[in-house]
This record gives sequence, C-alpha cells and structure tokens, in this order.
Amino acid sequence: MTDFEIKAEELAVQLGARIFGDGSTPVSDITHDSRQAGSGTIFVAIRGLTVDGHRFIGDVMRRDSAGVISELDPPDDFSGLWLK
Repeated sequence: MTDFEIKAEELAVQLGARIFGDGSTPVSDITHDSRQAGSGTIFVAIRGLTVDGHRFIGDVMRRDSAGVISELDPPDDFSGLWLK
C-alpha cells in the first residue's frame, strides 16, 4: 500500500476515463497484479498475450477491491466501480 488516497472521480478525471459506479469511492492503490488487489485498490485489467486480466475481476472484487480500470465497458451484471 501507498500513502495516498484519491476519490475515484478525481482519478477518472486524471486518466480521462469514463466512470461507472460510485465516484466517491476512495482509492489508495493501483495494481495490475490480481494477487495484490484488496481493500482500496483499483485493479487494472489488461489483456495480455497469454492471459486476460479480465478473468480475475470477480476474484479481486470479492477481496473488497475499490474497482476496476479497463479498456472495455463493464459487464451488465457488474455492480462496482469501473473506469474505462
């Protein structure tokens, strides 16, 4: 964890991202490694050559992650914070 905290809506502005979900969600860390995702963390889902990080979204959200950053739209059944 780092020593910063930002609201999701502020992060979305900085990234030029479209926000889905609660913009007041506090974010204290960002990671692309699903094993490091937890409370306050935004998980960056990346499509790699062999593994698609989107397959780990359910797991990171069950671990109380703040939300997801993705190049894709959120799935219809997704109820958390999503930055596109």
